[in-house]
Amino acid sequence: MGVHKRLSSLVEEAGANVGDVNAKAAAIVAAYCEVADENWSLFTFHMLTLHRFLPHYREDGRDPVTVVERVLKQAMMDCEIPPADPTVLAAMVIGVVIQTAQNTVYGRIDSRLTTHAPLMTKAVQAILFAR
Repeated sequence: MGVHKRLSSLVEEAGANVGDVNAKAAAIVAAYCEVADENWSLFTFHMLTLHRFLPHYREDGRDPVTVVERVLKQAMMDCEIPPADPTVLAAMVIGVVIQTAQNTVYGRIDSRLTTHAPLMTKAVQAILFAR
């Protein structure tokens, strides 16, 4: 679960230490890419087996999904993005990165995740404002 905690910390920092919601989206995408690219094998293992370990993992509100949900809730309260269900919205924006990573695992994409961070960031930003 080390990669999970590292990702949680980076996502939490990214969501807290930058300006508006667009900057936060870029920083959070970059955090996911950083963790993935620094140890692809470990990230891949984490991504593909996480569902097996979550029942035994004590969530403390600092997991990546909850952190993203909080960032989105705050952005809605600050009227930066239109209202929506933050749980669904978080799943959608995280899915942009995770699905890209999965396709890399499956050999459909042949490059580091960071290479695609700008496009993933634009996709996440589009999701944030799509209503």
